[in-house]
Amino acid sequence: MRRHFYHLYADIAGFGVLSGSTLAFLAIYMARLGASNWQIGLLTAGPALVNLVLALPAGRWLVTRPLTATVFWTSIGQRLLYPLLVPLCLWVPAAWQNAVILVLVMLTSIPGTVLAIGFNALFAEAVPEVWRGEVVGRRNAILALTVLVSTLGCGQVLRVLPFTIGYAIVFAVGTVGALYSSYHLARIRLPQPLPRRVWRGAPLGVGGRSGRVLIPDAPLTRTLALRVLTSERLALGGALANRLLEPIPTDDRPPYLALYNLALNGAMLLGSLGGTAIANAIGLCEALFVATGLRLVTALLL
Repeated sequence: MRRHFYHLYADIAGFGVLSGSTLAFLAIYMARLGASNWQIGLLTAGPALVNLVLALPAGRWLVTRPLTATVFWTSIGQRLLYPLLVPLCLWVPAAWQNAVILVLVMLTSIPGTVLAIGFNALFAEAVPEVWRGEVVGRRNAILALTVLVSTLGCGQVLRVLPFTIGYAIVFAVGTVGALYSSYHLARIRLPQPLPRRVWRGAPLGVGGRSGRVLIPDAPLTRTLALRVLTSERLALGGALANRLLEPIPTDDRPPYLALYNLALNGAMLLGSLGGTAIANAIGLCEALFVATGLRLVTALLL
């Protein structure tokens, strides 16, 4: 069990390096190449839209698949984008790069949807409930530290090196972090798997059954609603995910986690598309106050 914890900590460390390098600077890189506002928005809204379309089918598909292998291979598929950015940056004409990046982001979002759902199910099976709070807290701390260090380091690289070479190095650092994370995901060895119900479009849910529709119970519904109100990605995100794992059946996690992923990406899509409109309508400072108010409401409801 402790070995699982180590691999989960190493996984988030690699993801932190990826987040503080490639993910932190990709939008800036596109903007410096002359990307329009809608292209920058699509960088976030595009993956969210793919998730909305594929989340429920992905949850159904995951029910009958081995979690560790599926999570590993979908992480490889989703992270193929990052090594491709290095030659793209060096050799593809600048006029084509933004369009190519957006196409790659959309394509790799397909395995990314499965990864997002499958990892939460893998985490739930690898970490006993009594340890989840501690493991999530440590993962958040590691993530914050690695993001900070990698962002500061990559910022210095971009400051002293020429534009193309600097960004190629930043994207290479992100690739190393992504591969390191995927390696440790593959090293997680689950105990004898629990028998899982096969989801054949049949009704699911602990709160009730109705046709093909999953009807969550009250705690799950509340968690999903809070996820729509906020898409906080660090401590609050981990706490909400941990809370979500408590009421759902242990032998039927992927379809429920698909709903969670659906709510999360719905909120991201609404935020990406609606944030600019709200700021234009009422002003940037006022829009920030609205966002802060939603966070406050979420904290009170918890």
